Amino acid sequence: MIMGLFNIKTLSFLSMLCLISFDLCNAQEEKLDFPEVKYSLGSWPVESFGNYRAVVEVREKANTCFIRLPWRRRDVDPHKKQIIVVDAKTDQIVKNVVCPEINREYGDVIFQPGTVPGRYYIYYMPYSIGHGYFPNTTYLTPEDLADPLWKASLPDDYLNGLDKGKLTEFQSADPFYRVDPMEVIATAGETAGLLERFKKDDYLLFPEKREFPIAMKYDLPLRWVRKGPSDIFNGEARPGEYFTFQIGMYALKDVENIKLEFESGQISKDAFTCFNTGGTDWMGKVFEKKLSVNAGEVQPLWCGVQIPDNFKGSLSATLVIKPVGMKKKKMKINIQIAGVRLADGGSSDINKMARLKWLNSTIGLDDETFGIYPPMTLKDDRMQILGHKIIFDESGLPGQIASSYDDMSALTDGPERKLLSAPVKFVALKGNREVIFKYSPHKVIDRASGAVTQVTQGTSESLNLECRSKSEVDGYMNYTITVTAKEDGSFNDMRLEIPYRKEIAEYMMGMGRKGGTRPKNWSWKWDIESSNSVFWLGTVGAGLQCRLKGQTDTWEIFNYKDTGIPEDWYNQGKGGCDMQEKGDSFFVQIFSGNREMKKGDQLTFRFGLLMTPVRPLDNDHWQWRYWHSDKNLDQLDSIDASGANIINIHHANGLNPYINYPFVATDTLAPFVARAHQNEKKVKLYYTVRELSVRAPETFALRSLGDEVYRTGEGFRLADRFTLPTETGGVTGESWLCEHLINDYLPAWHHYFSEGHWDASIAQSGLSRWHNYYLEGLDWLVREVGIDGIYLDGLGYDREIMKRVRKVMDKARPGSLIDFHCGNHFHPQYGMNNISNFFMEHFPFINSLWLGEGFDYNETPDYWLIELAGIPYGLYSETLGNNNPFRGMVYGMSERIYGNSNPSEIWKLWDDFGIQGSKMLGYWSKRCPVKTGETDVKATAYVKDGKTLIAIGNWGGDKSITLDIDWDAIGLDKNKAIVKAPLIRGVQEEQLFPANGSLKIGAERGMILIINE
Repeated sequence: MIMGLFNIKTLSFLSMLCLISFDLCNAQEEKLDFPEVKYSLGSWPVESFGNYRAVVEVREKANTCFIRLPWRRRDVDPHKKQIIVVDAKTDQIVKNVVCPEINREYGDVIFQPGTVPGRYYIYYMPYSIGHGYFPNTTYLTPEDLADPLWKASLPDDYLNGLDKGKLTEFQSADPFYRVDPMEVIATAGETAGLLERFKKDDYLLFPEKREFPIAMKYDLPLRWVRKGPSDIFNGEARPGEYFTFQIGMYALKDVENIKLEFESGQISKDAFTCFNTGGTDWMGKVFEKKLSVNAGEVQPLWCGVQIPDNFKGSLSATLVIKPVGMKKKKMKINIQIAGVRLADGGSSDINKMARLKWLNSTIGLDDETFGIYPPMTLKDDRMQILGHKIIFDESGLPGQIASSYDDMSALTDGPERKLLSAPVKFVALKGNREVIFKYSPHKVIDRASGAVTQVTQGTSESLNLECRSKSEVDGYMNYTITVTAKEDGSFNDMRLEIPYRKEIAEYMMGMGRKGGTRPKNWSWKWDIESSNSVFWLGTVGAGLQCRLKGQTDTWEIFNYKDTGIPEDWYNQGKGGCDMQEKGDSFFVQIFSGNREMKKGDQLTFRFGLLMTPVRPLDNDHWQWRYWHSDKNLDQLDSIDASGANIINIHHANGLNPYINYPFVATDTLAPFVARAHQNEKKVKLYYTVRELSVRAPETFALRSLGDEVYRTGEGFRLADRFTLPTETGGVTGESWLCEHLINDYLPAWHHYFSEGHWDASIAQSGLSRWHNYYLEGLDWLVREVGIDGIYLDGLGYDREIMKRVRKVMDKARPGSLIDFHCGNHFHPQYGMNNISNFFMEHFPFINSLWLGEGFDYNETPDYWLIELAGIPYGLYSETLGNNNPFRGMVYGMSERIYGNSNPSEIWKLWDDFGIQGSKMLGYWSKRCPVKTGETDVKATAYVKDGKTLIAIGNWGGDKSITLDIDWDAIGLDKNKAIVKAPLIRGVQEEQLFPANGSLKIGAERGMILIINE
């Protein structure tokens, strides 16, 4: 029995080094250690027996049978896994089984056959698994069930002393789980024989077609040993195709800094890409990767060539592989071009892998305006954008920000509201005295309809300062302040000061503070466990968010463990933030503390400011009725009857089975979308970035990019949640991950369909080239499938990607909708973040919110307004699992059809009343014409000509209230008014009330009234 297999890399490479010293006189013949065996498919219950088996025939009657199984396995510890032998005729498990030798290359199995002649199935990787969203695969360990007397009768020389069965084939239970041909390992002896022939080489090259993705890092496939390395690649393509292929590099020595050069007299070198050595990042920046390969490892080099549209015949090129300090090698590329031109380059066929070109896409990447936003203007120091005006101070920071939104987040021509009591200021203190900078005029270095970039230089005796800002059309301002020491010195502090007008800073959320009414003071310190370095202060119609950033843009939702706390702000724990009332200000001071600087030292302070609301409330909200259920998706009549007109297709169903990779089922999805459109329904799709189903054909190509696209680590990354520790303490997930990825992955969301049919996903990195692919995929889905938008369940990207998402969708299908859903992150495990605060920078590009799991709908009204409703920021929202429609209506919110929730009767009320044509006036507005006289009973009015709807929500106990109504404001005569609680089935009974009568409001309930004459 092979013991002590400490890891795959060590086992494979050290075994090869030992054997290479042997006399391999027949290596030229490339003889194999075992005859090749057929691989095929079978059918059996995998949760009892695992995904693989050997089929053995016993043809002669014998008490004992021996079989050697040359299974050539990649798993590291086959000797720790149980062997199960089953009689195919009786389906009975054979108990008398002994396995004297089990290793990665072969297994020796001795068993007592019951049926002779007969067929036997030998299952060699049986496991158990749960069916939840984060399952563990646990492989069954060897169990001795054999009769001791039978074992005692076995000869010592079992190789020659026993009758032998005949191995006919190896089988997989499902095509997706097949290991042949790229995961069938060469033996150590075969590998050593090959390497002996090429022992003078530093590395070997194995060209490989895209149909056979290179999957193993620490083993050579038998396929390669049989064929040997080559300097020629032959392929076939169509005109216009983006043709992809692989070159597998096996390193005999450490190979450093690999470069590839493409040479062809027929097409430009610009037509060629090696995805592993560089590309274009998510911000459109071209980059190179330093690619190195350790001795004994395999590195796939995924390459792409754009075939010209009208090219036919033979395309020849030479690919030069140039590692640093080693001899370069040339690979001859021969591609036969024939057939009809591929207009889309092959993107419609996921198996062509042509979509890899999407990794380097710049689609949607520009600084032009979009959507409802008019081009921004800048004259002198004054900037005008939709709903806001900014006056820049001499430092380049905002001297004043004014909002022209009213207290219902609607645009108004009325008086502007100023947000600041004094200019925003960056302060450096030396010897407890402020360093005085002299500033040069602002310099505009880039300008477009949607963004303006300015630079302002400041100088003093001890410091130089550069203030660089990019102001955008949606009210976002990205700042980088760089401070350079002109001499050695000690500084008491470097800080950012934001003095809000106290009357504007009515509400607050962020920096560990739950959303709601602002406190008189608040203090916060950096914490590696919480990425909550962002806060918002303001009121409905006027507010300002500030987010503190590090040197580079990252997207970490929970904590700073992967990226580290932004050091120049943090300053070894000295940094933080204090907020307090000062006169007519609510003064925010973001400090970094004392420090020493040497001449030439630089500090960088990055932060973002976002003005709110980001847009006027969109009253089409009242017509957006969501069907968010997988039930009856194929029965559009049922959806019609509900009143829903937008269908959100989640993942894990027949139309979109695999998470964040909807391209597998588009042949089913596209006809459904077409039928829905015929029924005047919009269809939106669950499609985001955070985890990716391993059903994506590109899985191994993306793995070849190292940690660029996929995360690694222990535990389980479940949606937008922390990494869960596993029961086994090691990397797990569904069996495919354990058997085909094996290591260097972080399992994520799983869905169980049926036995042997899973959607397993792995976690993705924060920002990567995959976002370019995602955006191209979105464009393709909108254009080719016809979807009307996307449903974002969590967000796996920052505002730069979100901006591209919006632009891609607007261009491909104007009127596309994006709704954003997330659970509550205000918990230590989730970074103590307020969802509306953390994702606020995405709100300009989103149409609506749906905030659900983990939120407490019994929270106070100010919490509802700031954390849940979205109204202060320019978005309507919906509730999830809130059984109190009265409170929801106070904020213009309803449920959507999901689970047991059905707001059809509320939707009917909206239509009967004509709510879309009304003017909403919430209780927080000074213009609200209805008062309840109770602090914990709130009323919102929906006013239109001739009638008004009043939504009353009670956050307290049983109440008896009399409404104070401004009859002139609602345009009704009190003496003629009819006050009625309309029948809303399942919500309230019909009642009539006198115009000045009292209303009995049940504890934590409410009432909806309609008043007319």
